[in-house]
Amino acid sequence: MLEVRNVVGGYGEIQILHGVNLTVHRGEVVGLLGANGVGKTTLLRVISGLIRPGGGQVLYQGQDLVGISPARLLRMGIAHVPQGRHIFSDMTVKENLLVALDRVRDRVNAGERLEYALNLFPRLRERYHQLGGTLSGGEQQMLAIARALAPKPDLLMLDEPSMGLAPVIVESVFKTIRQIAEDGTTILLVEQNATAALHVVDRVYVMETGTIVHQSERLDDSELQRIKEVYLGLSDS
Repeated sequence: MLEVRNVVGGYGEIQILHGVNLTVHRGEVVGLLGANGVGKTTLLRVISGLIRPGGGQVLYQGQDLVGISPARLLRMGIAHVPQGRHIFSDMTVKENLLVALDRVRDRVNAGERLEYALNLFPRLRERYHQLGGTLSGGEQQMLAIARALAPKPDLLMLDEPSMGLAPVIVESVFKTIRQIAEDGTTILLVEQNATAALHVVDRVYVMETGTIVHQSERLDDSELQRIKEVYLGLSDS
């Protein structure tokens, strides 16, 4: 579905990505893990058309995405929830979702998409007429994901959805991410919280200094432990 081939790029003369290769198959939840500053967010920005790569290819269902605008990518079925919960703080939950519904590819089913988002995140139904800026951090993250789901994307890219959230909220958000995948949306998940991410992904890539240093096709207990200890410096002890 998505294939990143030898992508290089960054910001101006500062090169962040050094020949990244990554594949996401339809129906998967693929995790991209690594410490802050290794290039995970930059890669998502390249895929979503916010940054033009200095080289390589980004293929989506066989089509090269390089040079295609973010708005057109959204119409093609690619949604990106960036780091930082980008919502309209001076608009209500309802208004935030209605704005997102303007981008629904199938306008006939817009009402269904709204109900789907509210069923995934019942808290948003409770806060339906509340301003986005008055929501808790967890509720804002739920709203950001719900907005991205409104156009019914085929591929959903999430950048650090656990950032700044309490552990109990992280657990709830990640449970919902898994549900979204089971409902048919393919997911590329960028996370620094490896412990949370490894419980919901099907496969994982580990990034260091702009390159992929490890990938796992299987995630049994021994492999999970190896990834955490060898590549992420984590230990259960």
